[in-house]
Amino acid sequence: MCILELLPEFVPGLKDVDKASHLVVLYWGHRSERNKLQTRTPHGETIKGVFATRSPSRPNPIALCVAELLEVNGGRLKVTGLDALDGSPLLDIKPYHPDIDSVPDAWVDMPRFGI
Repeated sequence: MCILELLPEFVPGLKDVDKASHLVVLYWGHRSERNKLQTRTPHGETIKGVFATRSPSRPNPIALCVAELLEVNGGRLKVTGLDALDGSPLLDIKPYHPDIDSVPDAWVDMPRFGI
């Protein structure tokens, strides 16, 4: 469980956010290594380019996570499923929409382009 805290001037933007079960949360990976272009993932020993991974270490560490919204209390949102570190700057919040955000036939680790 995590708490997202908004600055007071952004609280009016939360109107109707409680009508969404899940949120897309964009945040800044403030402790990421920004000079790393290749890395191993937790899923294997193969070294991959950072743009082919979900690694937090990347030149522009904008992170994205889908989190379940549990509670809204003023400018504080209680969520679960967020993988941010404490103190990560919050960039944006959007409602997760299953018809728009879900790609049922998407895949990873199946080469297409021969790079």
